[in-house]
Amino acid sequence: MYFLTSYLYALLVLLVTSSNAQEKKDQNVKVQVYYESLCPFAKAFIVNQLSPTMKGNLSRYVNLELIPYGKATQVHLANGTTQYNCHHGIQECYGNRIQACVDTQIANSNQAEYLNFVSCFMGNLTTGIEKKQVDDALQRCLRAPLDVDQIRNCTTSALGDKFIEDNADITNRFQNPLRNVPTIVLNGIYSESESSRAEKNFRSVLCSKINWEKPKECANLPNKGGESNKIYIGTLFIALLSILCV
Repeated sequence: MYFLTSYLYALLVLLVTSSNAQEKKDQNVKVQVYYESLCPFAKAFIVNQLSPTMKGNLSRYVNLELIPYGKATQVHLANGTTQYNCHHGIQECYGNRIQACVDTQIANSNQAEYLNFVSCFMGNLTTGIEKKQVDDALQRCLRAPLDVDQIRNCTTSALGDKFIEDNADITNRFQNPLRNVPTIVLNGIYSESESSRAEKNFRSVLCSKINWEKPKECANLPNKGGESNKIYIGTLFIALLSILCV
């Protein structure tokens, strides 16, 4: 009887742990940010809202996608190439390409590292800057093992063209033309009012989207998460007691 009890208890723990881990993975909040490198509002959001929120425990609850393209437009030339005209001029296009090239190097493997770069880079950019200042921001913010020359070369390569074309396609499929910069989309559902709230208080809006047990960073919000887990655990516990009492 002791062996059966121990076995069933271990099975219960395994099932609950596995269920919790899968539920957390499946329920991470998907956050997409559509923006452009020289927009002061995008800069304020990334530097003052997104980056500070994502530096802590809340980053584990988020799948983040940054899409630097914004209100740029495309002109398809007779020679088969595409020219991009950016909202804040040629240096914004350059800044967008830099971020797209860095994205492919580190974002998939290290979300936090990529966001640190973007926050630093955007924080050092202002409208009306020259190319040298964009290069200086790249030099200041890029971390080894990535190489500054490697990223610069990427921005003028066919690969760099593809990266920015991909961002253009993603943006245009979402909204063409993009109306607001930044635009923040949560869990694939766009609400203009919610995007506006997230721009001003990203932490609060993010916490409202976490529908399982909320972290301590969300303590000031009603905790609506974790109920399904409690029901699930309770059901298993009752089943275990029923077996043991037979």
